[in-house]
Parts: sequence; C-alpha cells; structure tokens
Amino acid sequence: MEKRFKVWIYKEGEPPIVHNGSGASIYAIEGHFMSEMEANGYWEHMKRLIADYINVIVDKHPYWKRSLGADHFMVSCHGWAPTISHANPELYQNSIRVICNANTSEGFKLGKDVTLPEVHLSDGLLSQPPRDQLHTERTTLAFFAVGSHGYIRQMLLHRWKGKDTEVVVHEYLPKGTSYGELMRKSKFCLCPSGYEVASPTIVESIFMGCAPVIISVDYPSSLCKIMWSYLIK
Repeated sequence: MEKRFKVWIYKEGEPPIVHNGSGASIYAIEGHFMSEMEANGYWEHMKRLIADYINVIVDKHPYWKRSLGADHFMVSCHGWAPTISHANPELYQNSIRVICNANTSEGFKLGKDVTLPEVHLSDGLLSQPPRDQLHTERTTLAFFAVGSHGYIRQMLLHRWKGKDTEVVVHEYLPKGTSYGELMRKSKFCLCPSGYEVASPTIVESIFMGCAPVIISVDYPSSLCKIMWSYLIK
C-alpha cells in the first residue's frame, strides 16, 4: 500500500486562503477583524467560502465527481473545521476529515474521520525530543497543570491541588515556574480530559519524555480506569 498510495493537493487559490489573526502584537488588528466577523455571521462566511471552493474544484477537475468526495480528505486543527464541513453534504458525509476536534457530539464520524494530534511545543517546531536525560533526574512522580475545564479536571484539582509533594498539581503555574521543566522532572504527566477531546498535553508529555496518563471516563483502557478510581478516592 505504501508503494501505491499517492496524495494530490489542489492548488486553486493563493495561500493562505484562511488563517488565524493574533490578538496581540503588531498583527492584533487581524485578530480583532476576525472577532468582528465571528460576531456578525463569521461561520456563514466560512461555509460559503468552503462551498465555493469545492464548486471550483468540481468544475475544473474530474476527481470529486467520480467518488462524490469519498477519496478526498481535509486537514484542519481549528475548532471551526467540523462546523464548516457542513457547507457541502458530500464533504461532510463522504470525505475523510482529519481534525483535532474529534467530538462525536459535534459530528465526528467514527470509522471515517481521523484524529489529528494537537501540538503546541515551546519552540513552535516539531523537532526531536531530548534523549539524554536520565530517569533518576525525574524526581517528581506525577505532574499536571491545566485550567479546570470539565468535571474530571475539577475533581482532580480538588483531590490533589497543593496536597502532595510527589503528585504536583496546579490549576495555574506560579510565576517564574517553567511548564517544560516541570514535565522534564516528572515520571508521569497526567492528561485528564476537559470540555473537548483535543489537547496538546499528550504530545507535550511524550516530547518531554514524561509518560502520559490519560484520564477519561470513556477512554477504553483498564490502566486509565484504575488510575481514575485511585485519584477520586
């Protein structure tokens, strides 16, 4: 399959067709502009853009029609990806959507769509993880520091926050504390689910050499269930 599998990319339109605008720095006006669009029908603008783009490739190329989009895929880690895919019924029903927001409650189709790991590393690059750190340098048993999004994280914070020196749990890191350094010093990094299934914590943990411990009520793992029952005792 690896020898026969090929991917073609449509090149219609000048890139970037869509991009995020920052909310600070010298580019802040882009972020404010997109916020204004969102407040005034932004999603409908995006849906029309996607629908028009698909119409263009249907008119110019024969590939979409022959499978009604089933041999096509779209890739996006933005939260708007599941929403705007409704702009075209064939895109939503037939095409493979490679997205970070893999919530079935928001239309993610198991068996067709693909989850994309959410990555947010300190240097902004997918560079090689550090490999020279000794296991004995990891002096903390477990670490977690993310906001209390969702009841699982709230219960975790209630049970462990500020109560144990080996299981270091923060809702927000104290000033002057390095998130990356705490991960590098920890053997296990807790990755509890929040409001969404998308989270960069798992990738961050692996990159830092810290074993990720996924905590989720619906996650099909006996190890996860054991850890969860222990945490809420």
